[in-house]
Amino acid sequence: MSALMFWLMCYIVCLVIPAFTTQSTSSSGWSGQPSARSPAVGNTTVMPPPSSASRGTNLFNTSYNLTYIDDPKTWIKALQHCRDRHKTLVHIVNSTVQEYITQMLQGKIYPNGVWIGLERNMLFPCAPWMWTGGPYVNYSEWNSSFPVDPTSQYCGKLVGNGSKWLDSYCSEELPFICQD
Repeated sequence: MSALMFWLMCYIVCLVIPAFTTQSTSSSGWSGQPSARSPAVGNTTVMPPPSSASRGTNLFNTSYNLTYIDDPKTWIKALQHCRDRHKTLVHIVNSTVQEYITQMLQGKIYPNGVWIGLERNMLFPCAPWMWTGGPYVNYSEWNSSFPVDPTSQYCGKLVGNGSKWLDSYCSEELPFICQD
């Protein structure tokens, strides 16, 4: 395939795929219902920050079971770990969830970042980012350095104080966050 054909296909995908992003956030596991399972060792039940109560969304009336795993793995192995024991790598679908994650990561040390459930199609580098098994990214908190390498970094991580997202090589070994 010629380079021109490749980029033409990529352009078409970038125009067409966003039109099919009508999935609701409930498909990502953040339906507003806490997990029915009892929290296991290592789980953190993250409650909303007190200042958030005035925003008036039903997400503030619940808590979410998030698990920070301080056992560095590649993105694929982290995803498999989460699927085997929880549900998936965390989906940050709105500012509320972002606040929960930032709060949860306070005091933790992760110099190279923390895996989250962000992924991008390897065949079409210009394709939009999406959450594992679920909706395309509508809400985002990309780092000012994004994208670092749009042609070869297909997995997403949190950096800094846990409040910004960045693309990364999927083979990097990082701690990660699972959601139930």
